[in-house]
Amino acid sequence: MKNSQILFLALCLITASCTPKKEADKKADTHEVVNPIIKDTTYSKEYVAEIQSVKYVEVRSKVKGYIEKIYVDEGQPVKEGQLLFSLNFLEFEKELQKADAAYKNALSHVKVSEVEFKNVKLLVEKNIVSKTELDVIKAKTDALKADVEEALAHKRLADLHLSFTQIKALIMALSTAFLTKLAV
Repeated sequence: MKNSQILFLALCLITASCTPKKEADKKADTHEVVNPIIKDTTYSKEYVAEIQSVKYVEVRSKVKGYIEKIYVDEGQPVKEGQLLFSLNFLEFEKELQKADAAYKNALSHVKVSEVEFKNVKLLVEKNIVSKTELDVIKAKTDALKADVEEALAHKRLADLHLSFTQIKALIMALSTAFLTKLAV
């Protein structure tokens, strides 16, 4: 029984030591009152993403050259036929001038040949020169007319190449966030 009394006494001591402190012993916590600032704010989060337009359009130049000027900003809406880029056109302009000069030169050769043809025709009618001479001049005039057609074709081709230095939108797009691969 002595053991049970000691055990009871120890249990009472433990219970008495675990009782909470009195409320008077505690200090009250004090906090400062703050008024919040009210203002409009925006929340933003950054994400890794790739933006593509509704229509995927590859822009390629038909001629080689350096980009001279860009007329639209990335993401800006464009209309069909709107100028997007221009390439350096001086080389193509000089080619057009050269082709135009060759065309005018070929025209003048045809005119000279036609005058010679008329003169030889008069001489053939008077039996001064043979008809073979007239055939030679006629063939020469026809060849020079073919040279005129060739020079005209070169002139039109040079003009076409010059027009390719102005790169325009082929279709209406919601944005210009398209792949730009210019042949430069």
